[in-house]
Amino acid sequence: MVLRGCDDCTLQGLHITNVRRKPAGLLVEDCRRLNIDGCTILDCDNCGLLLRNVCHSRVSDCLVRDDRTESESLSIVVEGGEDNLLVDNQTHDPKPQ
Repeated sequence: MVLRGCDDCTLQGLHITNVRRKPAGLLVEDCRRLNIDGCTILDCDNCGLLLRNVCHSRVSDCLVRDDRTESESLSIVVEGGEDNLLVDNQTHDPKPQ
């Protein structure tokens, strides 16, 4: 799923699973004043949630994990942007080798 160029939106209770060969399960790009709350993003290639150039937004109480054996996917990746709050999310990232 992709949100691009959005302002003043709320995503709540969204469930995404098993996204393959994409940058993320949920890609949020060039957005501002978003509230992403209580979402579940599981077992996605590359990363679960990618925030790219997102500003003045909040991600809270989400379950973002990839528990597949041998997976090296990251849970949440932030690229650019400013003034974001990520709080109380349940994540699991691979241990560095």
